[in-house]
Amino acid sequence: MDDAVTVTSPGELVALVPHLLGFRPAESMVCLAFGNAPVARVDLPTSESDIPAFVSALAEVYGRLSGTPMALVAFSEDPHRALQALGPLVDRLGQGRQLGPVLWVKGDEFTELNTVTRGRVDPEVAMRMGAEFVFRGAVAPKASRDDLAAELHGDPTNIEAMVPDATRRFESLELSDRVRECGWVQGRLQQFLGDRRDLDDADATRLLVALADSQAYGVVVMGLRREQAAVGRELWLDLTRRAPGSLRDRPASVLALTSWLDGKGAHAWVALDAISHPENLPLTRVLSRALENALDPAVWDRVHERRAASRPLGAMPGDRTIPGHERSRPGRESPSAGPTR
Repeated sequence: MDDAVTVTSPGELVALVPHLLGFRPAESMVCLAFGNAPVARVDLPTSESDIPAFVSALAEVYGRLSGTPMALVAFSEDPHRALQALGPLVDRLGQGRQLGPVLWVKGDEFTELNTVTRGRVDPEVAMRMGAEFVFRGAVAPKASRDDLAAELHGDPTNIEAMVPDATRRFESLELSDRVRECGWVQGRLQQFLGDRRDLDDADATRLLVALADSQAYGVVVMGLRREQAAVGRELWLDLTRRAPGSLRDRPASVLALTSWLDGKGAHAWVALDAISHPENLPLTRVLSRALENALDPAVWDRVHERRAASRPLGAMPGDRTIPGHERSRPGRESPSAGPTR
């Protein structure tokens, strides 16, 4: 299916944004580059002194897309806050490109600043946009980013009770048996991709305990591909929800990765925020940098292709360290959503 979404009016664009982000933004700037380009959501500056850094951060990302038409949508209850952010951003990003619509949105009302026209999102347009995304298999947007984060909280009680025995079993394994355990992990993941049935408590506990081992974790991470990310994300969301605190960071990091690969940047940020000790997982720094710079998830597959070509025959996936980067600033999301036009 073609992932492009056809937008013919400012009202349709406003109705589209929550579906791209996965939640309804508030006090936010949303930047949309038309074509196969990233969408970014950033908190609006809270003071005039914050504006230069705000503008520079977005210019760093979209400056690489010189000439690509863009739209800017500021969601705010405060017109002054919206306009003081839009003004300098228009000046910076409008150089050498078509920029528009440029919108201030308050509730379901919007003002297009290039033409100084006002309008309201037609409920029928919003319903039609929602129906299109339901047809694509997407869920309805959450009411807020906090609601998106709440999706990660479940009940770890059953698995928590089973962890001590599962840990003792894993720690008793010989090296050759741990290699076979990695094979079981791979096989169980493939089974889920085929049947999409949630793991029972025993399998979920066994997988989470195995994931605490660096080799098994590497096998999982380096085995991910974009074409499997949407289904795989279902598994890692479920495991993150059910994992006890001591075992939650690694499934949450894989959830962040599958979210990014599936074009759900806001979901990826929420998963990263749920990680208690990101300093122990280089993957979190890689993902933060990728999201901050709005990298196309296609780069993941290209890295794998080069890696597969250079890896010696028989080498185990996950046997190399993923390079790290600085963690990004909070309040910024770059969902690599499907192209818009």
